[in-house]
Amino acid sequence: MTTSFPMNAGDGVYSYYKNSHLQKEMIDGAKEMVRDAIIRMLNIKIILSSSNTLHIAELGCSVGPNTFSAMHYIVEALKDKYLLYQDQVINFTNNIPEFQIFFNDHVTNDFNILFQSLPFDRSYYAYGVPGSFYGRLFPSRSIHFVHSSSGINWLSKIPKELVDEKSPAWNKGLIHYVGASNVEVVNAYFAQFEKDMEIFFNVRAEEIVQGGMMVLITAFSGYIRLMRFFGSSLMDLVNEGKLDESLVDSFNLPLYYPSPQEMTKVVEKNGLFSIERMELINIKSNLVDEADAKTLMTSLRSSIEGVIISHFGSKIAEEACARTILKSEEISEWMKVNNENPSILAEEIVHGGMIVLITPFSIYVRLMKLFGTSLTDLVNEGKLHESLVDSFNLPMYFPSVEDMTKVLTYPQSKLVDEADAKTLMINLIAVLEGLLINHFGREIAKEACERTILKSEEISAWMQANYEKSCQLFVTLKRK
Repeated sequence: MTTSFPMNAGDGVYSYYKNSHLQKEMIDGAKEMVRDAIIRMLNIKIILSSSNTLHIAELGCSVGPNTFSAMHYIVEALKDKYLLYQDQVINFTNNIPEFQIFFNDHVTNDFNILFQSLPFDRSYYAYGVPGSFYGRLFPSRSIHFVHSSSGINWLSKIPKELVDEKSPAWNKGLIHYVGASNVEVVNAYFAQFEKDMEIFFNVRAEEIVQGGMMVLITAFSGYIRLMRFFGSSLMDLVNEGKLDESLVDSFNLPLYYPSPQEMTKVVEKNGLFSIERMELINIKSNLVDEADAKTLMTSLRSSIEGVIISHFGSKIAEEACARTILKSEEISEWMKVNNENPSILAEEIVHGGMIVLITPFSIYVRLMKLFGTSLTDLVNEGKLHESLVDSFNLPMYFPSVEDMTKVLTYPQSKLVDEADAKTLMINLIAVLEGLLINHFGREIAKEACERTILKSEEISAWMQANYEKSCQLFVTLKRK
């Protein structure tokens, strides 16, 4: 039997309906990929051979509004796919098919809010299907397209080993596998995910027509790392004597974030579906300042509050959630670091995860020579001590192809005339000004920058002569 923890119901302050901003970013970030999968990979001929009505299942719909956004672009993509097929087939005059969408979530999901907010201009018929997607939901061979975003991360239950003091996988003091040094904890989570997905694929294979498609999008993996802030709030309550430590030791979040390799393993082990496309998406959230951190944690609360209340009770859940939101400033700093400096996340990237690195336009480093001449001019005029220039070096390096042992790609920049040269130098100054002020002081930095901009004509001539030598380096790294 699966455990049911739906998103917060209603439309109040902490409802999922009003606090699903990050989930919206996830859905929007995958929109074009879903459309591309439908246009390029879905066999519309097979699907339409038996019916002129397309059946779409939305698994883990919650209460909206994100589910409606996802269904809108899926229906539009299916219409476009149909029209493309119609253009390619002689004497094919069938009308655009009708669409039935089955919105599924736990039986305790707030379907009233969901259906009250259905878009008036929708071009589909909507149905509610309550029940766990770790079981049968639809008749055999009845579904043409399945979509699930941020759904399969939820396990059907917490592995019992995690709360057993005698088990090597006992997860004492932590509420999730992220941050756990005990590999047995991670193994227990994956084993449960593997069992759940075997059931999931088996029942979906019964329900989906031959040639039908299923798109699964896992939740933002950075989301779960925010749980450490919630965990620290729980420990604060323990230290203040308001919460028994054993309650924390017996609590684990039923969430798992599979790597591409793990997802491939469970699909291939099941053998009932083929992988048409799989890749990591890097969603860089716009939520970065303190107000946004509060928004994000409120969103997190709307997702997990049911789990918390079930284990700790309403009073403790309320205080723990409130305390976590008060950590907004600390969370904001964490978000900024993790948004702007992804390279420091090497310890957190899953095996098989991916990093994409793009070096700056290498023309920059050649322009530094001209900036250096401006500094030398100031030395010659007695406005700047030569030792300051001698002790200044830019902390920048532009690796060669050999250095990175990867492939070069050449940019298609059109910055070649004098006005463009000025634009480029202003851009460069915007990048470096803080560094220059720190070393030379504001007055000298300002004058050196202004003098460099005045050299636009010289810069333009150099750019025209050296454009073909300029390059950008694109590197893809795989986490070992």
